[in-house]
Amino acid sequence: MAEADPRPEYRCLICMSPYKEPRLLPCGHTFCCRCLTSYIEAEHVTADEDRHFFPCPVCEAPINPYGGNPAVSTWATCFPKNNSLVSLTAQSSDVLFCEPCLRGKESNPAEVTCTECDEKLCKQCRICHERNKASASHRLVSISGNVGRLRNVTVYEICHKHSGKPLDVYCVDHSAMCCSVCVSVSHRQCNNVKPMEDVIKKTIAKQSPGETEWKELTEETKKMLDEDDLGITTLNAKEKEASAEMTDRIQKAKDKLDSLNARFQSDLEDKCGIYRQQLSSRRKYINTFNINAENSHLLTSRSDQQLSERQRFFVREQTKNQISGHYRRMDQNTKNEPNRFDITLKLEETVDEIMKMKTAGNVDVTSTLSPVSQNANGRICSLIGSLLLTPSAATFSDSTSTSDLMGSLQHLTVQTTPVTASGGCMDRVGILCTYG
Repeated sequence: MAEADPRPEYRCLICMSPYKEPRLLPCGHTFCCRCLTSYIEAEHVTADEDRHFFPCPVCEAPINPYGGNPAVSTWATCFPKNNSLVSLTAQSSDVLFCEPCLRGKESNPAEVTCTECDEKLCKQCRICHERNKASASHRLVSISGNVGRLRNVTVYEICHKHSGKPLDVYCVDHSAMCCSVCVSVSHRQCNNVKPMEDVIKKTIAKQSPGETEWKELTEETKKMLDEDDLGITTLNAKEKEASAEMTDRIQKAKDKLDSLNARFQSDLEDKCGIYRQQLSSRRKYINTFNINAENSHLLTSRSDQQLSERQRFFVREQTKNQISGHYRRMDQNTKNEPNRFDITLKLEETVDEIMKMKTAGNVDVTSTLSPVSQNANGRICSLIGSLLLTPSAATFSDSTSTSDLMGSLQHLTVQTTPVTASGGCMDRVGILCTYG
């Protein structure tokens, strides 16, 4: 039965809005072309030297533009389009035809795609497909009337660290997909390394899609965002309270009191401004991670609905590793940063000596990290750890040492280019798609 299309949209990590002409960087992160151009130009202006690369806005990996075009304003357009993350509102005028009918010299509009056969089917061919014993269990995904669905999908199985090397080995000890070079360099001492085909056959049926973990991951991140919003609101409220109290105390002191009040307000604003800026910076990191989590959740949910088992396996593994890296960056930048503040107003003992005073008071701001944020952060860490442990070594009844694989790895065929589909481009998780 054809499946319905969910409505959430992927969002750019710079503008936080649905993608417009997304561009994929070599590090795997995607940004709107216009957002990326603005960022590159601003980064290039502030650079210490006339360099020919720029840091990724998220992971800060050094990025070199393709082709070596000297014009900085054109660097963003050098990177491939990543239409797997286009907004669901993007419309397409392409007419999709039934592929079996095209082979029979007929042109009938397609209404579903078979993820196993990788073919688009019209209504009549769909009925035949469902009645055929060999294809009755295949997954059919609706394409008519749905915008932004994954279609004509090719999952890239090439190692991003060693160009041209296929990912055909899995290290269970590190939950990592490897090529022959990865095994010989980084996993030589691992005791639980298995051929990729064996891992897929033994784990895909047992492996849960992780829907609960992804959902809870975004929920916990939103708790942290809500706590930071509450912290900003509380800080602003207490700032106003302190300001109002001071203003009321010195109102009768006229000119001198007004001068002292102005000095106090400036001090209050400066101190609160520092913490407000720190809290805003903290919230930005958490919000970026939240969008990453939502994007990853959305991608894994759709891949579970629309892709073959092999493709879903690669999507899940690559997405888990990416969200783990996003979390480490968020945790590094927010773990010790406070998001709750209290303002204590200190006044001079008497107003009679106001004319002798050089200051009306001081402001002390104390800060703490709320228990809700601490618990949510800990839960996120636990959830990511759970995702990284799937599939775990416990799912395998036997193990293969790296040395046992070295002989066979020398004879592995190197796939220099992946199987392509009509149009599209590669996402961080290695998906090539076209859309309608």
